[in-house]
Amino acid sequence: DEKDPQPGLAFADFMSANHQFDAAHQAWTQVAGSGSRFSFAAVQPYIERLLSQGRYHEAQSIWSQLEGRGTIVKAKDNDPGNLMFNGSFEQLPLGAGFDWRSQPSAYVSVDFADASPYMGEHSLCVDFPVGQNDDFEPVFEIVPVVSNQAYSLTAYARSSDITSDSGPRLRVTDPDCTACLNAVSDATVGSTPWHKVTLQFTAGPQTQAVRVSVWRPRSRVFPMEISGSFWLDAVSLRPEHHS
Repeated sequence: DEKDPQPGLAFADFMSANHQFDAAHQAWTQVAGSGSRFSFAAVQPYIERLLSQGRYHEAQSIWSQLEGRGTIVKAKDNDPGNLMFNGSFEQLPLGAGFDWRSQPSAYVSVDFADASPYMGEHSLCVDFPVGQNDDFEPVFEIVPVVSNQAYSLTAYARSSDITSDSGPRLRVTDPDCTACLNAVSDATVGSTPWHKVTLQFTAGPQTQAVRVSVWRPRSRVFPMEISGSFWLDAVSLRPEHHS
C-alpha cells in the first residue's frame, strides 16, 4: 500500500522554513522516489518557501521533476526555446511556482482566459474599470535565468480606451534586487490593435531569476487616472545568442 506523501512534504517545508535546506531536499527526494502520487497543491508550500528564500534553482529542479511526473501539465503551446511557462495563457495559471500569478485589486481585474487571443484560444485581459491613479502590477511570473546572460522578451498586446499616458507595459526586475535590474518596455495607450512589444535586458552578475510583469506606474501627467482594457498574449523570453 502507498506511503502517504503528506508528512514528508510537510517536513520538507518545515525544514526549509528553518533553513535546513539539505534535510528538506532529502525529504523531498524520498517522497519523489517513493512512487506515491500527490497533487501540485501538496508540494506548493515547499516550492513557495524556496522561492521566497531566493533558492530559485532548487525550486526549478523540483518544478522540472513535477513536470516529468505529469503533476504539472506543460501548456500545449509549450515551445522548448521559450523560458516563460504558459506564455500564451492556454491554461489557467497555478498562481504559484513558475506559473503566472495575479494581484488583483478593487481597481484592476485580471482574466487569464479571455477568448479574444492573438493566437491559440486564450489571452490575458487586464481591465481598469474605475479611473484611478496608482502603481499597479496585476500580473507577474518568476522565471529562472542565468546571471550575466542577455535576454529578449517579446509579447503581443492590444488595448481599448486606455485613458492615461502611463499605460500598461512589460517590466522585468530582479526580485531580490530591483536596483540590479529594472527594464521596462514602451507603454500601450489609447486603443491599439495587436502589436509586438519587445524588451532586451541582461541579467545582473548575481541575478538568478527575473520577475516578468504587467506594470502600470503612477502617472504625473493629466489625465492621470487610468481606465480601459489591456490584452497580452504570446509572451516569450529567450536568451540572446550573439555570434
